[in-house]
Amino acid sequence: MRSQGVPPDLYLVRKVWMMPRLVSCRAHTYTLNTSLDRLSGASSSLATTSSELENLRSSYQELEIKLKEAEQQKERAEKQLAEKNSELIREKGEFVLKRNADSETIKRQQKELNGLRKYMETAEHHWDLLAENILEPLGYPEKRRNKFPRDDVLSLAGDDCKDLISASRKICHNLSLKRSRTCSLRKLIKRMDILPELVTDLQASSARGAAAMTLTMCLAHNPKMDLDRVSSGVPPTADVGKLLDAVSGYDTRIARRIRHEEFYDKVVLPADEPLEDELQKERDAEARPAESGTQFTWTSSKDAPEEEEPRTSAATSDEDEESDEDVSSPAEGAKGKDPEATASPSKAE
Repeated sequence: MRSQGVPPDLYLVRKVWMMPRLVSCRAHTYTLNTSLDRLSGASSSLATTSSELENLRSSYQELEIKLKEAEQQKERAEKQLAEKNSELIREKGEFVLKRNADSETIKRQQKELNGLRKYMETAEHHWDLLAENILEPLGYPEKRRNKFPRDDVLSLAGDDCKDLISASRKICHNLSLKRSRTCSLRKLIKRMDILPELVTDLQASSARGAAAMTLTMCLAHNPKMDLDRVSSGVPPTADVGKLLDAVSGYDTRIARRIRHEEFYDKVVLPADEPLEDELQKERDAEARPAESGTQFTWTSSKDAPEEEEPRTSAATSDEDEESDEDVSSPAEGAKGKDPEATASPSKAE
């Protein structure tokens, strides 16, 4: 029975190695028995014994050759086994190194994936804030935003903001608001916020200028005219429609004599002060809700001190050009452009 744990090749070698001894023992036993029989029988069996001996010698030589071959096979098997063991050890080492490298790669990729996930969540949150606080007020609802890529939506919104800021600066500059072309965006918003009151003041100023010019011309032709009576209203029997048709076109002539960029001071007669206070309250209530902030007028805004602004090299020249301009004052060349400015009863006169 083959021993457990012994390789098949080694078992075969052992068996082959033991075979000559067994054969030799059997051969010697057979030879002795034969010799005894031959010696006791006759000398004629000597030739047979010699031939058998030669056969045994040849068998022994063959067994020695097979033993050598078995030893060679054993050496080859041991060499192959050693090579396989070394190869197995090498492959095991490579597998351990590869597993460690793959583990580090997986950890690094997981870390990058978590960072990318957090970045995407932060970007999406910021996009929601941008859409809610900027794009929605600019007129880009979700339905409209979904029609374009995000980069195009941001580009369109940026162009709208630039156009809006440019238009606001032009409006403020045309109304002679100081440093409107170079002020910061927050101060530009404050300027735009007070524009309704300023425009109302300008309209009232132009109306006062036209009324003053009309009364002055009427008084120049009729010095005895009662201004209080004339300015109190038309007679009950007068046809206002016909009178308005009669003065049609002449109002435009008088309006051309007024420099609308010039501010005409407001003077209230003592008798009209209660009515003026009531009208002012109604105007303030209609012009701006109570919770919208401090109210401004043309005169109060132009008299208010200007806050210091941080200057840059690019804006210094523009600010120097506008530094001498008052908030409500017209451009320097306005008088030269008005051919009838000499007849305007402005505050400068």
